Amino acid sequence: MEKTDATQFVERSSMDSTSLPSFSSCFKHKARFLVLLLSTLCLTSVLSNILTFNFTVICMAEPPAASLPSIGSNWSRAASAKWPAHEGAKLSRPNASSRHEVQKPPAEVGTKFHWSPMTKSVCFGAIAVGALLTVLPVTILISRMGPKKIFLAVGAITTMATGLCPIAVVAGDNYFIVMRVLQGVALAACMPVIGCVTSSWATLSENGLFLGIATSFIQLAPIFTMPLAGVLCVSSYGWPAVYYVHAAVSLVMFALWALFYEEKPRNCGWVSEKELTRVMEGKAPPKTSADGRSVIPAAVPYGAILRTPAVWAIWVATLVNFLGIYLIVLFAPTFINKTLLFPIEKTGALAAIPAIVQFFIKIVVGPASDRIQCFSDTFKVKLTNTIAFMSMGLLYLALSFMHFDGNQVFALVLLFAAGSLLGFNVGGFFKSATLVSRHHSHFVMGVVQMLMCVCMLFVPIIVQMLAPNNSEQEWHQVFMIHGALLVVGNVVFCLFGSGQPAPWALDSWPQKSQTSANLPKIAPMTKIDFLPAFTIANSQNQK
Repeated sequence: MEKTDATQFVERSSMDSTSLPSFSSCFKHKARFLVLLLSTLCLTSVLSNILTFNFTVICMAEPPAASLPSIGSNWSRAASAKWPAHEGAKLSRPNASSRHEVQKPPAEVGTKFHWSPMTKSVCFGAIAVGALLTVLPVTILISRMGPKKIFLAVGAITTMATGLCPIAVVAGDNYFIVMRVLQGVALAACMPVIGCVTSSWATLSENGLFLGIATSFIQLAPIFTMPLAGVLCVSSYGWPAVYYVHAAVSLVMFALWALFYEEKPRNCGWVSEKELTRVMEGKAPPKTSADGRSVIPAAVPYGAILRTPAVWAIWVATLVNFLGIYLIVLFAPTFINKTLLFPIEKTGALAAIPAIVQFFIKIVVGPASDRIQCFSDTFKVKLTNTIAFMSMGLLYLALSFMHFDGNQVFALVLLFAAGSLLGFNVGGFFKSATLVSRHHSHFVMGVVQMLMCVCMLFVPIIVQMLAPNNSEQEWHQVFMIHGALLVVGNVVFCLFGSGQPAPWALDSWPQKSQTSANLPKIAPMTKIDFLPAFTIANSQNQK
């Protein structure tokens, strides 16, 4: 007879501790945090690979001649035509022993390669296209095969695409756009993977912590990429090194994740019995078929969900949130360098500052919103969401009326404050999504994933349409539109948002009055319930 997950868990619990791998004690019952750390680093690598172009686009104009690989005279001639070397670069004349050295044509000395506004817009938007085209199949594959194989597959894709980007640029714009689309494929898996890690590895009291840290990859990626890209772009290696370094880091991160991650903690030799008991405690098993061999997924009340105002408030908040944050994540380097006129070597470090501050705000606000009990959940999600959205919205509006000439530092302070304070959103609409939809959060968060991709597609289009020349007046329009949308979005969320479960989410969910003493301690988790991002211990009571 086939053993159920519960039977296997009991058997492992009854084993003598000496039969378990001795290295499980090395982590002192904290192996789940190593899994969380490696998962977050892999997610960060996925987004960092995407952000490489957002910085290198401002320094591709003048790469050092040494940065161009010598893999053939035709390749070299194409490269020299597209990326003229720096003024005054020393170039050697080709001879019998160095026929493949890059030589700058005299007519092109001092010229620069410029991406047209349309080409830049397509390159930015290609990420969203790749994510939108694959989010549904990736989600289905994760439900059938589990997250490990699929995330490793998309990790290999983004690593390969990032490493090939410099060659693709030389080959032609279309080849580079294909690489950008492939980078977007990995983005489609990020939210489902966060849901898997949280549901499988977090204890019931650690969901806020796991959520805050795992979703911080949005902040960690620019923290890593922007300063590194700034240093490499002005180095002797040039901008191609940005892509090669990111590809190498991505390869290492996914290799480590493959080594340590298991879809079920009980299958991981690094997890001690004490930690396994903590992770599984209080999680109710899903309904199964009569023979106990298959899981019966809960029916999703699509009609009831679509008729719930609180759900629409979450989706509206999602839309304006990512419109606001992607403006900084994607275009802060361009704004700082082209409009505020800071040098490239400083642009990378400056662009990372709001992400650094937002990261620390996020990891504090997430757990704090779980622990503060003197206010209702509805009040807490509306308060934190208001702090996040109104701060960014009003600061964007202030930037839309500011003269940047002579006020560059003050403009930077406002931009940094806007990006930093948005970190309060982890206790706002993000948390509301799990509180309102509970075990049906896979549908609600699936729409959130789609809206994220839509924002990544449209923010570059909006910026390229309104600010093709990166002038002060053009950026005033960009900030005004984004600021107004954030204010309106927060008003909608405050009117219709909620921190209480919807009527259709009350069934098959452990009530607060239940304790770990009367809840099942053996919890085979359902893969299909892992699909949403930010899902919390999707479970069902068996009656």
